[in-house]
Amino acid sequence: MQPICDAQQAMMTPAQLVELETGLDGMLLLFSSQELLHLLQGHPQLLQCPLASWLDFFNSFGFSPSQIKNVVSQQPRILIDSDVARAGAAILRLKQLGFDNDEVRHRVVAYCPQVLAMQEQDIDMLIRLWSKFGVGVDERAGM
Repeated sequence: MQPICDAQQAMMTPAQLVELETGLDGMLLLFSSQELLHLLQGHPQLLQCPLASWLDFFNSFGFSPSQIKNVVSQQPRILIDSDVARAGAAILRLKQLGFDNDEVRHRVVAYCPQVLAMQEQDIDMLIRLWSKFGVGVDERAGM
């Protein structure tokens, strides 16, 4: 069995340890112990992510536990490679394009969770592409 953390991860500040503990507690509400272990073994960098902040972010935008679990299990790199500020900016851009919170969760993020890590111009291109090919977006997106 491969270890899920290395010596560098052991050097955490007290605040980082609290964030990690809170985040892991939150993840255990979404995943079984075995599922979480498997996820962390496949993506040990998640232990260095602000998991609690990400969970708060998803909850604040009304994502259901199953939606959060799907995003985290299907695209854990989003939590590793991006941050909550970028994800918030992505949601703000989608709302500026005419999507409401429900559509953001169910029509955009559910279909393409990577949108949470995209820059504004990339979101615009994605929505234009989807509109062109009729992939669940309409003229309300202003494209």
